[in-house]
Amino acid sequence: MANLVYDSYQKSLKEQNSLDFDDLILLPGILLREFSEVREEYHKKYQYFMVDEFQDTNQTQYIFLRALMGENRNLCVVGDDDQSIYAFRGSDLSLILNFEKDFPEANVVRLLENYRSTSVIIQGANSLIKNNLSRRSKELFSSIPGGRKIRYLERMDEKDEAAYVVDCIREEMIKDARVGSQISILFRTNFQTRPFEEELRSRSIAYKLVGGYNFFDRKEVRDMISYIRLIANTRDDASLLRILNYPKRGIGPGSISLIHEKASQMGESLYEILFRVCESPDFIPNLQKKIQSEIYNFVNLIERTKKKFSTAPKMYYAFREFIQEVGIEKEILLEEKDEKVAKARTFNLSELVNMMSYFEENHDSPEKPTLFDFINRLNLLMEDENPSDEDKEDNRVQLLTIHQSKGLEFESVYVPGMEEGILPNSRVLTEESSVDEERRLLYVAMTRARKHLCLTGAANRRKFGEQTATQASRFLTEIDPETMDWVSNDEVRQQETEDFFAELEKLKTGS
Repeated sequence: MANLVYDSYQKSLKEQNSLDFDDLILLPGILLREFSEVREEYHKKYQYFMVDEFQDTNQTQYIFLRALMGENRNLCVVGDDDQSIYAFRGSDLSLILNFEKDFPEANVVRLLENYRSTSVIIQGANSLIKNNLSRRSKELFSSIPGGRKIRYLERMDEKDEAAYVVDCIREEMIKDARVGSQISILFRTNFQTRPFEEELRSRSIAYKLVGGYNFFDRKEVRDMISYIRLIANTRDDASLLRILNYPKRGIGPGSISLIHEKASQMGESLYEILFRVCESPDFIPNLQKKIQSEIYNFVNLIERTKKKFSTAPKMYYAFREFIQEVGIEKEILLEEKDEKVAKARTFNLSELVNMMSYFEENHDSPEKPTLFDFINRLNLLMEDENPSDEDKEDNRVQLLTIHQSKGLEFESVYVPGMEEGILPNSRVLTEESSVDEERRLLYVAMTRARKHLCLTGAANRRKFGEQTATQASRFLTEIDPETMDWVSNDEVRQQETEDFFAELEKLKTGS
């Protein structure tokens, strides 16, 4: 099947006289190999070659490089095999490990002194990466002696984990006068960001989600919130207009215009007009029978779901069932060609269920929470806009994946999700070479920190509202215990209590 798709894709490129990014490397290599006059011209033109980040080179790039060099041996490569983290893009670690086999005359210069991180952080990172067998033996050392120990704490769930991290960030910004851009939260995957965004917003801390949309700005999240709002309040015309034809029902602009016109004439909401169409299909003349049928199905879905929300033991049970029934997940799979992107978008729907589940468990009223209560909570989070647009770029806490952090550095680094299935990722647990790459990922994350490094985990995580116990990451046992400060939850609770009474004292004294 893959061969058929590839052949069809290549044929389409050729018909359109187009090249993709891979072709820009592959075809010049073929050109140099098969046409001697072209090869000789470039061999005369270029005498010296340098390749940076050599550990991320793939076979196609290497073949092109060798073809471009010819018999020339004037090559300088710079790289660190311990930072090879792009195997999923085709990078081949063996190229840097076996470099001297291809170039036995090479002069290898080892750059072992680290000018960024403290000795404690480097010692901890060294002890971790030593567990990889396929690597060049080396021991980094720091020009900055001492330093704070690496902190690790496991909280009850992802909500508590995020709250702890954001409390620590807030404390740093107040006590250490540290600006946001000096602080980063590094994630293994994008799906981890939601509870951290929520906590940062609730404390009015500006943040920047690098390379992505804030959770509440993501299309599938806004679509599902519009459904929830409509279920709670069928007079919400703005929400109805957003989702009436999503997933696609064939209710196009022409039909919507007729519905809108009738609503204006009658002085009623759009949903009331749809309800009338269900009672009397000819209520709006010129509305096709297929459209009438789709309107009936839509109204029926909303009415059924309203009843489920009012009768279900837990709201999130009804919400979870509604997500399956409405078909947005299927629509996302049709829209997205990239399987990883589709999975991330559907996971965002699961995160909304998790939010509702947590909200129900922690609702501070003796009465059972309602859908209106949950929507009010969402409104607060969404209206408490991340002030990132108004604040200067250098005032924002940086949220990014470990892959995106490559080459960057921060005063403080937080790495959440230190659990089996997240770091290391669940997809690689059966392959030793892939576990090695996950270890390199954590090594990269640790060595982004200049002064302060904090690793965190959650004892339980929610998936579609249900809590599941987790297992702490194997990597935690590989870090030199002399470099670690294992923070207990009792210590955290004690600190939280002290902070609470300190705030009360401030209120009393008016300071």
